[in-house]
Amino acid sequence: MFGVSGSTGTVAVSINDAGDIAGYYTDARNLQHGFLRTPIGATSPFDPPGSVLTAPAAINRAGQIVGFYLDAKQVQRGFLREADGTFVSIAPPGSSATDVTAISPDGAVAGNYQSGGAQHGFLRNTDGTIVSFDPPGSIDTSVFGITCAHEIAGNENSPNGVSRGFVLTTQ
Repeated sequence: MFGVSGSTGTVAVSINDAGDIAGYYTDARNLQHGFLRTPIGATSPFDPPGSVLTAPAAINRAGQIVGFYLDAKQVQRGFLREADGTFVSIAPPGSSATDVTAISPDGAVAGNYQSGGAQHGFLRNTDGTIVSFDPPGSIDTSVFGITCAHEIAGNENSPNGVSRGFVLTTQ
C-alpha cells in the first residue's frame, strides 16, 4: 500500500509495463491532484497549468499520462502529460467538455467529448491531428481503450436505448 505524502486519500488508476503508476490524491483542502509513482516508490504530484482538479486515466510504457482537468471556469479539458512533465491541453474543435481516457504505446490518445448535446469519440494522432467519430446510429459514444495499432474500443448508445460495444479500426 502507498499514499501521497500529506494526502487525505490516494487512488491509483493505471499502471504501465514498467511499473509506473498514475493516479490522483486529495489534499487537506479537499483539492484533487494527479501523481506519478515510479517502481522504486518516488512520487511526483502534478497538475496541468490552470487546473483546479486533475483526474488521470491512463499511462503508457513511455510514461505519458492522459486524463482530464477542470480549469478555473470549471471547463473540463483533456490533457496529455509528456514523460518530461510538459503538458498538452486537448479539446476537439467544438467541444464543451473533453475526457482523454486512453493512450497507445506510441502516444496516440483517444477519448470522448461533449458537443451539441451528445458525446462523441475522438482520436488524437501523434502528430496532433484530431479525428472525431461515432459508430453508425450512435447518439452517445464512450471510448475506453486504444491498442498499438490504434484500434479503439468503447460502447455506444442508440436512439432506442440499446448499448453496444464497438471496435474501431483507424489504420
